[in-house]
Amino acid sequence: PSSLRKARKDIETLEVENEALKMENDEKNQKRLDEIAKELANLKEKQSALNSQFENEKAVFDSISAKKKEIDSLKNEAVFAKNKGEFQKAAELEYGK
Repeated sequence: PSSLRKARKDIETLEVENEALKMENDEKNQKRLDEIAKELANLKEKQSALNSQFENEKAVFDSISAKKKEIDSLKNEAVFAKNKGEFQKAAELEYGK
């Protein structure tokens, strides 16, 4: 998802800035380093939440997809059963026992 990609990109950008400021070792950079540390903590927390949400949504999607495949398979089985004259099996597949 785009929000997760944006969070990752923002984290990478801040990490690079953080390392650049550390190399300069200037006192005035310390304030910005503190700000970056806070921003990184917030972004990493946001990224974690977004990642969890994405994984949950993906699991739901995968579950729905698997159920759809199962339904299609049962429908096909019912059609084959009807074609073979196995009407009891077809009825069980379509309407349950």
